[in-house]
Amino acid sequence: MLGKKSQPEFATALNQGKTFADAKVAESLFKRATGYSHPETKINCHDGEIIQTEVIKHYPPDPVSGIFWLRNRQPTLWKAKIEVKEESVIRIIPWDQLREISKEALEFAEAEHKRLIEGRAERLGITVDYETE
Repeated sequence: MLGKKSQPEFATALNQGKTFADAKVAESLFKRATGYSHPETKINCHDGEIIQTEVIKHYPPDPVSGIFWLRNRQPTLWKAKIEVKEESVIRIIPWDQLREISKEALEFAEAEHKRLIEGRAERLGITVDYETE
């Protein structure tokens, strides 16, 4: 059976063909990504006469080709997904401390509420009576 292992010249020719094909595709993708122009012959018919006109055909840069090129050529700079590493520190608070923190927070909130109510009442000329029966 003949194959790449038994025919090293054949394997070399295959690899050269693949390299050439890859280079052609890379060149084409680069042209699409950056835009390019080429000569073209326009053929028209006017009054039964065939008219050939040489023109330059322009292709603008294609953003999708540019993105594809950059993501494959420079993946660390242009990859589609950005990985975010996040570190968390978990602090376990004993119940006694947690109760104290909650008590202080509640006292602060009540004092702040009282301060706001008294300030509003003073601006409105109202007397606040906190005595309850």
